[in-house]
Amino acid sequence: MKTKFFQWCVLALLGSSLSSCYYWQERNTTNFAPTTTAYKPIYAAASVAKNISVTAPAKLDKVGKIYYKDNFIFINETNKGIHIINNANPRNPQKVAFLNINGCTDIVIKGNWLYANNLTDLVVLDVTVPQNATLKTRVENAFLNASQRPPQRNASFICPDASKGSVVGWEEITSADERKLATCW
Repeated sequence: MKTKFFQWCVLALLGSSLSSCYYWQERNTTNFAPTTTAYKPIYAAASVAKNISVTAPAKLDKVGKIYYKDNFIFINETNKGIHIINNANPRNPQKVAFLNINGCTDIVIKGNWLYANNLTDLVVLDVTVPQNATLKTRVENAFLNASQRPPQRNASFICPDASKGSVVGWEEITSADERKLATCW
């Protein structure tokens, strides 16, 4: 009984070690390109960056979280704001408004309150009438350095400079000269 158990253990160990060797050999013979993605920050004055406004509907681009409440759909547009869509008639949803919130990456709705981040601040909006959403509360610096990171992990980027304003977004660097400036990891 002990002999069979020992044989199975040796067989399992041998099988797993051989598959590891195959992976290692395959990995080392493939030429992996280094990460070439790099980003630079987009700045806005702090007074402009913290403005929240309701505007005409906008085009969907970088969609984040989606919430449904009382026949309305709230779609987070990453780093820009929230789309408000009337879905009373599911066969014909109507874009109603766009809620401009710079640096907005996450939203939550509880009752008639919409919670979102506005760069490093937590904002609470009354969405009883979604197309007329109003700011009720702002908790400053609730999320430290939230907008100071680029959208992709393991990418190089130009370090944010607070003297230039608040970081409201990130732009991919395309020129080789600008890539050399991307010193932060």
